[in-house]
Amino acid sequence: MKTWALYGFVFLLALIVASGGFWYWQTQSQQAAELSLQVPCDLRKAACTASDSAGHSVQFSITPTTIPLMQELTLRVQVQQLLAVQTIGVKIDGLNMYMGYQYAKLEAVDQHHYQGKLILPVCTEAHMQWQASVLINTPEQTYRAAFPFDTFRQ
Repeated sequence: MKTWALYGFVFLLALIVASGGFWYWQTQSQQAAELSLQVPCDLRKAACTASDSAGHSVQFSITPTTIPLMQELTLRVQVQQLLAVQTIGVKIDGLNMYMGYQYAKLEAVDQHHYQGKLILPVCTEAHMQWQASVLINTPEQTYRAAFPFDTFRQ
C-alpha cells in the first residue's frame, strides 16, 4: 500500500514539474517585442516607464521604494495601448551575483493595472544589482521590458 502511495506522489510531482516547465517554455518560446526603457530610471525614487514607437508602454514600480531584502514587496505594472492582456509576469535576476531568479505572476486590478508580491533574497554582497523583466502576453505578441534597480544590505 505504501509503495503505491509513493509512486502516486512521485507521478504527481513529476506531472506538476512538467506542466510548469511546459508553461515556462510556452511563454518564453514566442519572440518578445522589446520595450525601451525611458531614462532616467531609478525605481528607488519613482516608477519607471518603457515604451516602443507604436505607443505601447509599461510603467513598473516596487514598493516600498527602499526595496528591502527578505521582506514582502509589491510589484505594480500599468500598461497603455496593450489590449487583451492575458498574463503579466515579472522575473527578477541578480546581475552582479547569481541569485537564481525570483518570479511573480501579477493579477489584474483593472484593465490597465496589475500587481503581485515578491520577496528578494539576501545576498553576501552589500550592494546588489538586479534586473526586473516584465513579460506581457497578449494573443498577438509577447512584450518585454527590462528595469534595472539596486538593493543595499543593512
